[in-house]
Amino acid sequence: SRGSLRTPEDSMLPNAVTADYRKYTVWRRLPMSFINRHERSFAIDGEYVYILPKDGKIWYDTNFKTRTFHVSQIVSCKVSKRIPSNFKIVVLKSNGPKRYDFEALNPFEAAEIINRLHKLMEAYKVYNNSAL
Repeated sequence: SRGSLRTPEDSMLPNAVTADYRKYTVWRRLPMSFINRHERSFAIDGEYVYILPKDGKIWYDTNFKTRTFHVSQIVSCKVSKRIPSNFKIVVLKSNGPKRYDFEALNPFEAAEIINRLHKLMEAYKVYNNSAL
């Protein structure tokens, strides 16, 4: 929920960890969809992850909303062993866990995204535990 999101002023992570902004082109994998791949922009900005519609919208993508979540909401993320360019992220939402399946441009980009998320998750855990 929006009320549980942290603001940048509430950040517990140092700027060295969160100062980097990265944006990737990915495809959202939807198994029960008429078109099983939807192009998205996947952005990591500080402690937040954004799943955005691509700039040039297509007719079947008109009602897509931007998804935003804090790194603390990520339950797990990993690269597929079978298809190395695919990765999944499980996010804890107010109504339970939500799974996002993506395909990156190549296996190296998928690994880079997951490594960045793992570093942010680890840094958040370390700084959050030390603040208690």
